[in-house]
Amino acid sequence: MSQSCRSRYWPGIVLALIFVAFSSSTAIWIGKDKTPPVWDPADHINTAFDYYSTLKNGGLTGFLSEFFLSPHHYAPVFHLMMGSNFLLFGPSIVAARLTNLVSLALLLISTYGIGKRLYDRSAGLLAALVGSSYHMSAAFIHEAFIDYTLLAFVSLSFWMLIRAEDFHSRKWATVFGAALGLGMLVKQTFIFFFWLPLAAQFAYLLRRKDSPALINFSWALVIGGAIAAVWYVPHLKETLEIYRVNRAAAIGEGDPPVLSFYSIFAYLYAMANYQVQPLFFLLFIAGLILSLRRHRRQNRILYLWLLSAYLAFTAQPNKDPRYTLPLLTAAALLTAYLAYTINAPGRRMAAYLLIAGCSIVSFFTTQWPIDNGGEPRTGLSRSATVALQALSRNVDHIDQGPQSRDWSLGSIAEAIADYSEKPHTVVGIADNEPLFNPSTFGVYFRLLRKEKAESVLQARGIEEGEWQRQINRCDFIVTKAGNIRESNQTAASHRLASLIAGAPDCIRLAAFSLPDGTSAVVYKVGRDSPLK
Repeated sequence: MSQSCRSRYWPGIVLALIFVAFSSSTAIWIGKDKTPPVWDPADHINTAFDYYSTLKNGGLTGFLSEFFLSPHHYAPVFHLMMGSNFLLFGPSIVAARLTNLVSLALLLISTYGIGKRLYDRSAGLLAALVGSSYHMSAAFIHEAFIDYTLLAFVSLSFWMLIRAEDFHSRKWATVFGAALGLGMLVKQTFIFFFWLPLAAQFAYLLRRKDSPALINFSWALVIGGAIAAVWYVPHLKETLEIYRVNRAAAIGEGDPPVLSFYSIFAYLYAMANYQVQPLFFLLFIAGLILSLRRHRRQNRILYLWLLSAYLAFTAQPNKDPRYTLPLLTAAALLTAYLAYTINAPGRRMAAYLLIAGCSIVSFFTTQWPIDNGGEPRTGLSRSATVALQALSRNVDHIDQGPQSRDWSLGSIAEAIADYSEKPHTVVGIADNEPLFNPSTFGVYFRLLRKEKAESVLQARGIEEGEWQRQINRCDFIVTKAGNIRESNQTAASHRLASLIAGAPDCIRLAAFSLPDGTSAVVYKVGRDSPLK
């Protein structure tokens, strides 16, 4: 191969090597892990299974009915990607989690594309490596969270926005419009990352009275709006409802009031700790400060990216570090910029290699931690200051190595199906913990339907305040029993389990040991036990 060919293809080879290394590690992690999906990933798997099953069993007509008429609170792209995996490999939790490998490829290419246009190819490669190996990126890639795919689509859309060249290119303005529409179909919060860049671009074009560019700008928005409207028009009610649910959740979760000190700095703190961790946060801040001093115009799009999302999410009452995950690409680009500005070639290459090495360590130590054994991380937290306590967090049960402990949810589903004598069985879940909740049970109930087509189990939540009325609508009840101090069970769930255990209409059928030291207890609602 000639030198010119090597020079042309080496970035693609490096990106391919990063993808193979990271995707292989993630696939092995997913294959070894037996942990049930937590709340949101479980909801996404359930939605994807519904799309898949209607297409497989009802054909195109059934799928279109599910897509347009059935109530869904989240936009469909991620679920359709997951459903495609189900068609290829069969429905399973493993197939659902592997969906993010497609997003990894998209993220690597998009980040490299941005870095190449803003700086050069080497900086683009470094940014692609850094952005995909941040602590939270490495943890979320092996889970069925929608936010990792959002990270990839936001990065792709900014790449297309940059390629539109201030909307002087009709071709790339059209592509950007399509990316904008698809991004909105990934998650509603996609627009939070673009409202300020688009407003700034419009003001710039208006000030210059650049009519051709304004026409291309308007054309891009029309295309994006038309694509997004396909789903949002029939699902406007659910879109507004999920927004209200998240606002209410802010109160229940104890989030700080909007515009309070803790609210204003919540996402900065999140980035410094469990999103990228302190070392990479310092590199990002150094790159940001240096860019403001030297190349503000060159990096303006990154400032708008960061500021747009930070302002939008800070103004929302519900705070969660995964919401701002797509900011990490901008942070990675400014980190690469820090090394890119070093004039001496030898020192610049040394900086590239040092940051790349730290990135690789970050990715693999996140997926394969040495000492936590599935428990919240220790070590640094024992001697760290309060500001660094997040280093010990096991966020949403994903900041850990793969777990082999069986939570028996599949066995519980099979047992209920064997006990049931009805084609459609309603199962009340009297708990709402990360790994033991109606959504998570819903995944296993749907997977059971794949094996036993005649068994349709529906999970329904049971709350303490109305438990007597709610259990009358159920055929079976599942509770947790055991020492509340040794589990994540809330006091309300513990009381509810005791009430159900003493209810005369609830007949105990079976118990299953759980890894947290408690037991899952299955009850039949009614005086006549169907024990077989």
